[in-house]
Amino acid sequence: MAKTTATGTERITFFVPGIPRPGGSKKGFYNPKAGRVMMTKAGGELEENWRQAVSFAAMRAMGERPPFAGPVVMDVVFFMPRPKSHYRTGKHAGELRPDAPRLHTKRPDKTKLIRGTEDAMTGIVFADDCLVWGGKTFKFYGARPGAMICVILGEGPESAAYMSLDELIKERP
Repeated sequence: MAKTTATGTERITFFVPGIPRPGGSKKGFYNPKAGRVMMTKAGGELEENWRQAVSFAAMRAMGERPPFAGPVVMDVVFFMPRPKSHYRTGKHAGELRPDAPRLHTKRPDKTKLIRGTEDAMTGIVFADDCLVWGGKTFKFYGARPGAMICVILGEGPESAAYMSLDELIKERP
């Protein structure tokens, strides 16, 4: 949803459902017939599906609005799926274990998650991902995998939407 804040700053906030995937990783292998190293994308179909989900959610949120052309702050909270080991078994099957972690500290790393997400929003939310000058990123386990994204146009401290995303972290899906 795109809106203008009380300070006149433009902001867009939206949720992308799905399992967040890293972006930008390349894999190289030597091709003896060509006599050189060939480069391929390492993410494959899963990475492409995530990018499409981000692009679709961004287009819906932006509506008819053109992409931001100035500096932006982008805050993202990634919600990763929990492994089966986080849940109890037997009589209490399906219940979350009391010692199950809240923070996602496994792969993929947040830098690669951001890379794929920014690339998918280029040309939709902002003209180019080089316009993203700051922001915060978090990874949590969540019942509903996806990403909560907030992009704010501006270059001053008032452009940061830290409070809104900090509140979203507390009320994660």
